[in-house]
Amino acid sequence: MSKRTTYSRTQRRAQFRASSYLKVKNLYSRFHPYAIEWYKQRREEGLNLHDQHTKRIEASISEQLEIILEGNYNEETGKGRKGVKNVWREIGYNEEEISLLEEAWASSVIKDKETYREDKKKAKALRKEAEEKRRNRLNAKN
Repeated sequence: MSKRTTYSRTQRRAQFRASSYLKVKNLYSRFHPYAIEWYKQRREEGLNLHDQHTKRIEASISEQLEIILEGNYNEETGKGRKGVKNVWREIGYNEEEISLLEEAWASSVIKDKETYREDKKKAKALRKEAEEKRRNRLNAKN
């Protein structure tokens, strides 16, 4: 198996059924020490698999967001995605302003239910501050 190293619950139960584990388990009552241990192990296994799955999903999402931010454009092939940072540079932002825009972008892309409104206000203020700095810098040159 490539990236997917865990089986679904249905697949795991089919494996247990094929190995006759379920028949042995059903010989004992739910509150027999063997059955209690069985359920305890299955619960720990399920929690472990859930944690692995959550980590894989979070890694995938962070990788995708990094590609959106930094970009993976290949000049030779003409394929890939130009990053948001590259677009900001083309518009005329300098590195200090890009760091403000990056922080605003990160707080607006990653949504948290408890701090959604505060994050939205913070992102708006940071974008406004970056735009103001850019305008002042360009007006100072003229």
